[in-house]
Amino acid sequence: MDEVVKTAVETLAAESSNFVEISKIKGDAKVRSYFRRVLFKPPWEDATWVMYFQSRPTMWEFDEKIMGAKVKSDLATQIEEAARLKRRKAAFPEALYTAVLRAGTPVETSAVIANSKDSEIAALPMDAIEALIGSLGNLPESVDPPTLQKHAEASVKVITAVPGSLEKKALAFTAPHANL
Repeated sequence: MDEVVKTAVETLAAESSNFVEISKIKGDAKVRSYFRRVLFKPPWEDATWVMYFQSRPTMWEFDEKIMGAKVKSDLATQIEEAARLKRRKAAFPEALYTAVLRAGTPVETSAVIANSKDSEIAALPMDAIEALIGSLGNLPESVDPPTLQKHAEASVKVITAVPGSLEKKALAFTAPHANL
């Protein structure tokens, strides 16, 4: 099936932009024929196609805004790998870590995190991320809009940093065994 869909997407992409809308993929004669002959049903609903493309990130790039997919290029894979390697090798953010430890209240913690770079937050150890999630889990007692805004910004930044922190932790798990 992957080959049939890949051929259809490559053919349709040559006719238009890079991303091919799901409706065009579903309408492709070879895709429709494959579904009829092999699966004995019409092409999937859009939600199933979305899941299909998103579950194969090494093969496809998917854009939810236009509900379109394209075959992932070698260049895109190299760029993702370079970004992943950069996150893994990011230096420990000593100043941020110290500022978070010195923050005496959740409001101060929110301010420190909201004013920090995303890359620095992602470079924090996972236990620090866990503590920040716990600290930012409750709304601050102050209800003034600027404080609530900082709290919301900090919460989003911490949640967004989880994948980067986990990648860094994965590197720590695999590094001692790299020579095996």
